[in-house]
This record gives sequence, structure tokens and C-alpha cells, in this order.
Amino acid sequence: MSEIDPLETGSWRRLIVSVVALSLLATAASPAAAAGATSVSVVPADTSVDVGESTTFEIVVDNADGGVGAGEIGVAVDGSVAEITDVEVFGSGATNTEIADDGSSVDVEHAFRDTADSGSVTVAEVTVQGVSDGTTDVSLETAAGNDGVLVFDEAGTGYDVTDANDATLSVEGDESEPESDSDPEPESDSDPEPESDPEPELDPANFQVSDLNAPDTATQGEAIDVSADVTNDGEQEATQTVAFRLDVEDDGFGDDDVVVSEDIQLDPGESTTVEFIDVDTSGLDADGYEHGIATEDDESTGTLTIEAVGGGDGSDGDDGSDGDDGSDGDDGSDDGSDGGDGGDGDDGPDDGSDGDDDGSTDGSTPGFGALVALVALIAAALLATRRTE
Repeated sequence: MSEIDPLETGSWRRLIVSVVALSLLATAASPAAAAGATSVSVVPADTSVDVGESTTFEIVVDNADGGVGAGEIGVAVDGSVAEITDVEVFGSGATNTEIADDGSSVDVEHAFRDTADSGSVTVAEVTVQGVSDGTTDVSLETAAGNDGVLVFDEAGTGYDVTDANDATLSVEGDESEPESDSDPEPESDSDPEPESDPEPELDPANFQVSDLNAPDTATQGEAIDVSADVTNDGEQEATQTVAFRLDVEDDGFGDDDVVVSEDIQLDPGESTTVEFIDVDTSGLDADGYEHGIATEDDESTGTLTIEAVGGGDGSDGDDGSDGDDGSDGDDGSDDGSDGGDGGDGDDGPDDGSDGDDDGSTDGSTPGFGALVALVALIAAALLATRRTE
């Protein structure tokens, strides 16, 4: 930003040189005291703004015994925290101001000013806007092309600038909400409502297994049906995998023991019956196996016995033994005829019957010799009795 009033920038330096040269000629013609020493300050020394808001700083020559007729002064800030947006030079005369493109500095040059003749003299006012949260110096600097801060009295005599007093600007947070013009609401005399208790944390889903239903035995290759009830005892809905497992290697249940599985979804407190139909046993040896239905949280187990298919043939029965020969009959009484000798008993069958194929055997058939001999003795006794009569 540039303001040139009323001279062009190219002739500004020549103007300042001419003023100083005329001053020196006047001094040579009529000796006078030097302008004296003074400090230059930025006022106020410390202030703050919110981001987006602006404030002003004055450039003051603290001890101007002969007024301030001309000067060349630079002002600078930290461009990441604030930026210079405007500058105003007080009094009449020629003025030249140059604000940097990023707003981090400004050069103020003026001549032929008519100011107060003594005391502190405010020569310019610089406007600064907050950019981001932070702190920056508002410092007096040497104008471009000079060796220091230059200030002259109205006669053109240069002051001895003994000190340059900087200021500090604090920029705070984001742009604040504008304050309301209305009066604040009066505080209530009633007690504040108690804060509500936080919602209790729900227990996770918990799938429990019960009422396992499976056969105790099965024949090799026979398909079996297995079922169980699964209940979600937790307080949250969930989906889990339910699996029928068979411990084939007798080493405890593992992932490789899963025969068949399915996924089920249950709400809190909900139950369902899970069935696994026609589970094949053809690959199992005749043996006992631990099996069960399991979820991620629980399991119910039992034992399944696999039996071999069919039995072996029965063995043949032993041959029966031969029967004994019958004994001779007793002789009759003296006056009767002798009874005949009893006939020999029949021999028993040579061989026993073969056993049935299912493994049972028949016992041997006894001989009839003893029975025949007994009958013969009774017959002989009866005959002898009749003869006696």
C-alpha cells in the first residue's frame, strides 16, 4: 500500500535532502543550538486483540523541543501473528508510506510538518490486525536506505535518537462471538437439576448350549441326527457359529474336528433348536467317540459308539455218543419157565446234529439200551407171575 502526498516517490529523497541542506545553510548564517536528544516510542507498550480484530499504535517522539518537521521511521510485526493494514501521518506537509505486501512492515516518511513545538509529539498512527494465536513485537525499524530512525525538528535539525521503545501485541484464539447488548439472564435460585446417571454398559452376547440329543450307538455307515438348544443369555444381539464336532483322534476338540456347522443370530434372551440331519459315519472305525455341539461360549458333549456291520458263522455241534446195550432179563421162578433174555438195546445215532449257522449247537442224542432192558425185566416178571397162578 502506498500513499504519496503531494510528491512523487522518485523526488522524495531529493525533498528531504533539500530540507536538510536549507537547514544547514540557515544554521551557518546564524548559529543555533542543536535539536537535542530524544527517544521514539510505540504506544501503548502492551495490548491484545482476538483473531480478526484490529488495534492501533501511535509513533511518538518523546522529547521534541523544536517540534517534528520531518522524519523517516519503519514499523514491523511478525506476519504470522499480525499484519499492518493502515497508517496515518498527523499534521500538514508531504507524506509517503509503503506497506509491505504481506503486511509485516511499513515505512513512514514525511516533511514540512507543523507540529507542537515541545514535549511529546505523535507523528503517526499504525493499524494492526490479529491473524493467528500468538505474540508479536511492534518494533521501530530503520526505514529503507537509512542507518537508523531519523527525526528532524521544524527547522530541519536532526534529533539525536537515543532509544527506540517497541511494543508487544498478543493475539488470542479465534474470533470471539460479539457480546450481546441484552442484559444477562439472572441466575436461578433453584437448585440445578442433578445430572442423569450414565447408561449402564450391556453385557455381551453369551450363547449357551443345552439338551443335547444324539444316539448312543450307530452302525458303521449309518446316518445320525444330532440337535441341541442354544440360548443367548447376554444383553446384546449377536451372530455366532454353532458346530457339531467329533473327536476322531481322541486328542480333544479342535478346529479339525468340526463335522458340520451353521451361523445363527439371537436377540437377548432368545433361544432356538439347532439340528444337524443325516450326519455320515461311514468313515469311522468301530469304536467310542466323544462328540458335541458347541458355540463360541459353551458346549454340550456326549459319547457315540460305532459298531461293526453283522456277526460271524456258528461252529458245528459235536457228534452224539452211542447208546449202551440192554441187560439180560432175570430167570423166572422154579416151576415156571425161564424168562427170555432181554434184547440188546439199540445203538444211539452215530453222529450229533450239526449246529445252526448262528453259532448254537445241539447236544448228543442218548442211546435206548437201558430202557429196553428195563421193559424186558418187567415183562419177564409179569409172565412168571401168571405161570405161578
